[in-house]
Amino acid sequence: MTVPVGATWVLPALTGAMEASRVPGTLEALLRTTAKEVRDLDRRVEEAESTLKRMSRETAAAVRLQTVPGIGLLTATALIGSVGEPGRFPSGRHLASFPGLVPRESSSGDRRRLGSITRRGDGYVRMLFTHGARSVLRAASVKRQNDRLRTWALETQKRKGHNKATVALANELTRIAWAVMMRTVRPSRRKADDPGGSKKPCYAIGSPCANLITARRRHAAPHAGRRCDCRRDLSSLVDLEAESAGTTPQNGRVPPDSA
Repeated sequence: MTVPVGATWVLPALTGAMEASRVPGTLEALLRTTAKEVRDLDRRVEEAESTLKRMSRETAAAVRLQTVPGIGLLTATALIGSVGEPGRFPSGRHLASFPGLVPRESSSGDRRRLGSITRRGDGYVRMLFTHGARSVLRAASVKRQNDRLRTWALETQKRKGHNKATVALANELTRIAWAVMMRTVRPSRRKADDPGGSKKPCYAIGSPCANLITARRRHAAPHAGRRCDCRRDLSSLVDLEAESAGTTPQNGRVPPDSA
């Protein structure tokens, strides 16, 4: 008797075989005990999945991670539990090295050699990302229209083969997951650190603060290229500029930039 793998197929087939007396009597008691253990394990797996679903609904990062192709409930919760604070990784490339999804490097002088992936770190997270990437690649191969990520994965598959494209896509999914987690964590951290709104001005280029000569000279360069979200009171900067110029601000207005 041939039965597909899995409790969903094995248990009904085993029950039907025992009812039809196609199982030897010496094995029937053992198989009944084994079937009971499989049912208990299946029930515990369902309880664990329901708990993970309830926990993921209460975690903003888990909800957003599941919107990424190839990342489901298990991958999202496993990544959050394994990584913890995503801010400890400077970039998505560093997070990709955490489960060992980066190539080995054997370089010397001006010669650079990259080998297979390191396979260091959390093997369970690496397995989940690899399976997720394989499912994305499989779905993209039968879909007529794909986005840029899937199109790139298919092109990589044609050039490098299925396995290398799968690992490359898993690496890319890890980097996307890092970006999603960071965008989820940063706003909540800013609100927690500054719930009432601080009066500390922003010196980013393009903000009203950058119109001040002193602010631009002392603080604009380290913030070059950052977007300004300053919507705060500039009275402190006006006083600072007036004090440095030896004058008194009029009506709290920001003096024009003379640079």
